[in-house]
Amino acid sequence: MLQAFRLGFMLVSVMVLLAVVEPLLVFVAEAIEDPAGIFSVNAIEELELNETHSIVKLELRYGGSVRLTDYVIRLAGGEAKLSEVVRGSYFIDLVVDTSRLEEKRLELEFSVGGLYRFRTIIEGGR
Repeated sequence: MLQAFRLGFMLVSVMVLLAVVEPLLVFVAEAIEDPAGIFSVNAIEELELNETHSIVKLELRYGGSVRLTDYVIRLAGGEAKLSEVVRGSYFIDLVVDTSRLEEKRLELEFSVGGLYRFRTIIEGGR
């Protein structure tokens, strides 16, 4: 009886562990398989708002199959937040400080499957 309980407990533990780790494993596998295709952020247009700020229109493309949450894009003092990102394209208007556009520093921050937090900084991109 105790042996059956231990076996059952171990099976349930392994299944729960796999369910928790699976989004991370899938995301990493997709990123390794096609690093250029999983994310793409392109500046489409820049519109002058006033003397100190501009609106940068960005297109975010995500090609992965794992849901991303708490997505944040930072560029030149501007920040945009998306609660959820799934496969597809997203268009974002980002108000930025024009004096900081020369920094060309893009930050992306998100959670994979709502569990694992990632942050990447791209220098020289815009």
